[in-house]
Amino acid sequence: MQDKILGIIEEGTIPANIEIEYENFISEMDSNSTNYDQHYGKSVKFEDSFQLYQDSSKRFLSFDNCKVEEISRMFNNQYSDSQCYFLGFTEYPADNTHFSFETVASYQQEEDGCIKKHHYVYLT
Repeated sequence: MQDKILGIIEEGTIPANIEIEYENFISEMDSNSTNYDQHYGKSVKFEDSFQLYQDSSKRFLSFDNCKVEEISRMFNNQYSDSQCYFLGFTEYPADNTHFSFETVASYQQEEDGCIKKHHYVYLT
């Protein structure tokens, strides 16, 4: 819905169904707010989707595909992974602003499926 509204603004012409589009947009926004309120402050479980939001800039952490050649050129090394991503920030949430933790070993997970909290000591 957000993309539709942005498209309408960019076109500069108001379509005949603008009231319906606006109601759909408000409905989606209300749903997102309710979802946020229900999950705020709760533990993140493995495989849960979450977004990281930087309050000071009012932007979401996002990832975009990057070519291996671009990474190799920037770091001048023998990087050989097949998947490369740029991390950055975006003003609007989208598919590329959702992240999740994946279980690598069973000891990382609490019995309730939440991510185990660790305390680290850094030696200098």
